Formats: sequence, structure tokens, C-alpha cells
Amino acid sequence: MIIWLTLGRVSNLPTVWANVITGLALASTMGMGVTTPWPSLTITASSSANLNTANVFLSLLAISLAYLGGMFLNDVFDADFDASNRNDRPIANKQIGIRSVAVAAVVLLLGSLVATAAATWVSGQPITQAMFAAVALIGSIILYDAWHKNNPISPVIMGACRAMVYVTCAMIVSNTLSGSVLFAATMLGLYVIGLTYTAKQEHLNQIIHAWPLLGLLIPFLWAAKLALANPVAFIPLILLACSVGAALFFVVRRAPGDVPKAVVTLIAGMSLWDTILLLASGFPALALVAMACWVLTLTLQMWISGT
Repeated sequence: MIIWLTLGRVSNLPTVWANVITGLALASTMGMGVTTPWPSLTITASSSANLNTANVFLSLLAISLAYLGGMFLNDVFDADFDASNRNDRPIANKQIGIRSVAVAAVVLLLGSLVATAAATWVSGQPITQAMFAAVALIGSIILYDAWHKNNPISPVIMGACRAMVYVTCAMIVSNTLSGSVLFAATMLGLYVIGLTYTAKQEHLNQIIHAWPLLGLLIPFLWAAKLALANPVAFIPLILLACSVGAALFFVVRRAPGDVPKAVVTLIAGMSLWDTILLLASGFPALALVAMACWVLTLTLQMWISGT
């Protein structure tokens, strides 16, 4: 079992759950006449969103399966590289066969599509739109896994993967994408671009160029503006600032093992970004769930590698 957990990097899975909750919550503000603290965005009754226990569960399942399938596929494509540079990975150290992992990845990705269709059907929304978003998400995942080595734009592809989580979840419960969802997705994508660039240097244990890390700071600056609209959001904002600051310290210091520390710290920080969005958008209970996802991610990372 531990082999599969390691392959799936399940320690980071709670950050996916926080993304799903945030995407669903932002979509649910549509049709409620809610004014949100986003640039020139006032949500009007242009569409409706139907949230219930069934479609929330199925959405969590769909995106979780996509994440796990992507992680499995990543090790399949990286098998040769890991044999030389990451012999702690299960395929590289012969703990499991590459064929078994590849088959499991395909099953998980197909299962994600089925769960997406089921969640959309339960929501009473057009399945075509949500499936298009889900296929785009899975296509981005496969593209990243297959073409992230020696590809200078691979962090952008990974940023698109996380951004599409918001979009896919929104399309599951609403027939229209709101500006708040698209803007939040863009900010999350920028954060992940900086994070992924850091992760790409892990085997080198150094950062060659620092400018892509600006992607981490742009969402942080916007989060600071959101916190002004809801002072409670300063709590996760301060925690996010500490997380990003610690990660940048590790990057600058460049001692052995510092880059992996920076990567897992930044990955966990995504849940803090979700917490800020949820607080600023009027979902304090869900914000507590996202905060719990941050704590759970940090805890699991102590037991299962997040990179």
C-alpha cells in the first residue's frame, strides 16, 4: 500500500480538495446577487449553481482521481530519469513494474471523467460543458507528464492544470463561468508556475534563475488586497507570507535538501490561498476546511514524500 501512496504523492492530495471546494464555492455565488472583492466583478443572477452533498463528493472524487492518475503517469514517463536521479521512486528502485503503474494511471483518469459526468448530472447541468473542461484538465495533465523534462514552458502547463481544477468544478455546478472563478484560476496558475519552476530544479538542488518565482508573489499581493476586505483573512495571509518567505529562504540558502523543502512548503501553501479566497468570498466554514487541508498536507508530508 505504501508504494501506491508514494506513487500518488498523496501527502499533497488535501491541496486538491481545497481547490475543489474553492472552485465549487466561487461558482455557487452566481445567481445570489453577491458582490465579491474582485476587480470590477459583481455577480448577478445570470445563472444558477446547485450544490449538494452528492455533487460535492463526486467532484472531490473526480479531481482526486485525476490528480492520482497524473502522479502515477508522471512516474511512468520519468522512469528512465528517476533511475539515474531519483532512485527512491518506486518504479526506479524496482518496487513495482512500470506496466502496472501505467494501467492504474489510465483507469484513474478514465474514472475521473466518469465521476465528472456523474457530478454534473447530479447538479442538473449540461454535461457537455463540464466534460469539455474535464478533458482539458486531463489533457493538460498528460501533456505535462509527457513533456515536462527539458521543456521551458512546462511550469505554465502545470499552472494550467491547477487552474483547470477551479474551472472544471465550476462547470460541474454552473452553466456559466464567472469572472471570479476565472480570475482566481489565473492567480492560482501563477502561483503554481513559480512553484513548479522550483520543483523542476529539485534534482539539481539549486535554482538557476529566480525570476519565475515572481509567480508566487503576484497572487500573494492580490491576497493582501482581499484581506483588506475581510480582516480575518489576514490570518491565512500571514501564514502564506511565512510559507513563501521560508521557501524563498531555502531557495536562496541552497543547502542540501533545501529545494525539496521549498517545494513541499509551497505546495501546502496552495490551501492557504484557497482559505483567503473563501474568507473574502463569504465562506468562513469552508475556509476552515481549506485551512485544515493545509495542516493535513504538512502533516502527511512528514510521512510521505510530496515530491
